[in-house]
This record gives sequence, structure tokens and C-alpha cells, in this order.
Amino acid sequence: MHKIQVKNLRFSIDKNEILKDISFNVPKGSFVGIIGPNGSGKSTLLKNIYRLYKPSSGQIILDNKDLIHMKDKDCAKETAVLAQESDSQFDFTVEQIVKMGRYPYKSIFEDYSKEDLNMVSDMLKKVGLDNYIHRSFSNLSGGEKQRTLIARALVQNTDFLILDEPTNHLDIG
Repeated sequence: MHKIQVKNLRFSIDKNEILKDISFNVPKGSFVGIIGPNGSGKSTLLKNIYRLYKPSSGQIILDNKDLIHMKDKDCAKETAVLAQESDSQFDFTVEQIVKMGRYPYKSIFEDYSKEDLNMVSDMLKKVGLDNYIHRSFSNLSGGEKQRTLIARALVQNTDFLILDEPTNHLDIG
């Protein structure tokens, strides 16, 4: 059984074809790495999979559902993303950033449940930022920001994570 199937994917920017007829399958439970030189299209491929970009042609199937036809919230319940670059233009606290990972499960005016808050707290502990909940995201170091974003992806509670250079800014330890 495949978790994701990419079929004949093509993507162009300004008439420059970046992805040319890409096809592959990822079995459920797999851990896959994409390697290649800078500028080879790795992040572009991932951006097509997590729907930041729309393919020129081809198909992306997640759990037998065509991603193009999925609603945004439904897609966010299935896929968590840690993008290569994540800049916030607003001054949110660490806790607020991590809570955003629970958004797909909330209605417009619904508050966070005790379960949501426990998940946020647990993930912040796991990434070593449990004492940072009230700190401003914009005042964190690069590594602290990255750990905050990892916690946000994990509280989404999906079984499909897309991590684009997840160790960027992190210490070796």
C-alpha cells in the first residue's frame, strides 16, 4: 500500500521546466530522503506535494485521494510540513506558533481543548522549549525557531511529515 504516489509530475516557472515527468511511490511507513545539488528541484518537488505550488501536469495521490481535489483543512489533517524557510511577519509567542498546528482540527471560533494544550506542552518539552512558551518567536535564535516549527508540525498529529532541511540551524547535539 502506498502512502503517496507521484505520477508524471511537471512544474514550470516562467517557461522554465523545473520538474520533468517525475514519478515515484512511497510505501506507508517509509522514511524517504531526497538528495541532490542546490537548485536541482528538491524543494520545488516538495512544494508541489504540499500544495504551495500547483503542478503544470501530473497527479499526486495521498492515501488514494487526489491532493488537487482535497480541501485545505483536510489536507492539513493528513500532511504536516516543516518548510525550508519559515518567516513570521507577526509577533507570536512560541506557544501560539505551536498551537497553530492544531488549526486543522478547529472550527472558526472553537477554543483549544485540554487535549490540544497537553499536546502543545508535550511537544515543547520534547524539543526542549517548555520554558519558552511566552517568549516571542521573533526573538529566538535560528535553532530555537526551528525547534518551535518542528513542535508545530508534530502537534498536527499526522502520519505524513514533509521536512525540508529540518536540521537547518540546529546544533549537532
